Amino acid sequence: MQPPQERQVVGRTTLLLDRPPSTLALHREALEKGLRRPLPAAFADFYGRSDGLSYEALQNGTSRGIGETLCGLEAAFGTFERAPQFRTVAAAEEASLFSLPHANVIFSEDYDIYERGSLARLNALVRSKLLVSLNGQSAALVVDFAPQKGDYQLAYAYCGDTFFPLDLRFEDFVYYFERFGGTNWFFAFLTKKAEAEMNIDFVLELERSLAPFQDDFSSDVGALLKQAKGRR
Repeated sequence: MQPPQERQVVGRTTLLLDRPPSTLALHREALEKGLRRPLPAAFADFYGRSDGLSYEALQNGTSRGIGETLCGLEAAFGTFERAPQFRTVAAAEEASLFSLPHANVIFSEDYDIYERGSLARLNALVRSKLLVSLNGQSAALVVDFAPQKGDYQLAYAYCGDTFFPLDLRFEDFVYYFERFGGTNWFFAFLTKKAEAEMNIDFVLELERSLAPFQDDFSSDVGALLKQAKGRR
């Protein structure tokens, strides 16, 4: 049975949150077999309570047009089998990238394997799981459960060939997603290198993207701007 939609009213903003019933008990054995490790505690806690999350924001009764979905387990993983990893450029060349989960969403089937560092980046993209496919962008928010350090790495997968790490824990990711959905709030947690490569002023983009929430969520908006400015 679908739980009732949550309505959170803050000033002139109404947040609509849908939380489908959890499917973690059904899928946990298979997904942990594919990961070859336990699901990190923050993810087990979130997916133990709901199978993802759908977000919409209204202001004065009108949609802000930034509705997004934090994927449930089946959509996030695509398949619970272990993702392939390529040890050589030749192996990547022979692979049918278009047949892998999230081809042309997280990574491009026409990925250029010949640039310096591209093989390691492709492996990170291929093994990543989809959290949010961003509407109107050739980009997605993803999680890599097998990074070189730590038990997971959140990232911004951009234009099918770039993996920009986010300095962010999953519980904080959920916190901000529940407030700001499909805005570019996560730019606050990208690196200076990402800002330079994307040729975007992250502070200005945060100010623009979060302007509709400034009055009702001033503390959170201020914290994100402070985070972004502190990286300069």
